[in-house]
Amino acid sequence: MFKRLWAVAHIGLTVASLGCCLYLLWKERGKEQETTRPFAGGDPVLRQFLKARWLGGDYVLPPGRDHCGIAILTFENGRFTGRRRPWTWSVPQGGSRAIPYLVMWGQAPTGSRVMTASGGMCSLEEKDEFFAKLDGPLMRCYGSTNDGEIRGYRVIGYAASNEERVDKDRKSDASEAINSIFRTQRHVAVLGVKTFDTEAEAQAWAYETIERGDP
Repeated sequence: MFKRLWAVAHIGLTVASLGCCLYLLWKERGKEQETTRPFAGGDPVLRQFLKARWLGGDYVLPPGRDHCGIAILTFENGRFTGRRRPWTWSVPQGGSRAIPYLVMWGQAPTGSRVMTASGGMCSLEEKDEFFAKLDGPLMRCYGSTNDGEIRGYRVIGYAASNEERVDKDRKSDASEAINSIFRTQRHVAVLGVKTFDTEAEAQAWAYETIERGDP
């Protein structure tokens, strides 16, 4: 009788232990997904269906870097022409580290259209001539990896035109990982991130720093 009760208890303890292990694994997996999941600001399948192109929404700030500025850097023939749509963001307490910034563009009945979504706010611009040219190579980074640096920014995505450069001798300070795009394509947009120690430093970058184009 005792052996039978012990066998039943042993099975029960084994099942309970297995259940606890599965729960802990599920809980840790949930934390990992919360930390690294892409920004759920849109439907990628719908974007593909509508033939929209986009950058952003996939980059996760690495641990210890909780404040950042993000912007679009534009280039023509390897020459920096300006910074567009700068925005600052800080990791919310206990929230996801994926930066909620997305720029999306495509053709509409009235011409090219560009939309930027950041922190729950959206801005729309019609007939943007520069983005209309970005019909070639495109790269997006996922997680906390990046594709090198340029002008002090971590490159987390870029889009280029199919049109090739006129002057291929001009060099850029881009990391080797993306330098081939600057050597060959005429129009390039880079989605870049800068991390800061404080939120105030990030805001100073966005609202006080002027980055002039190359001469």
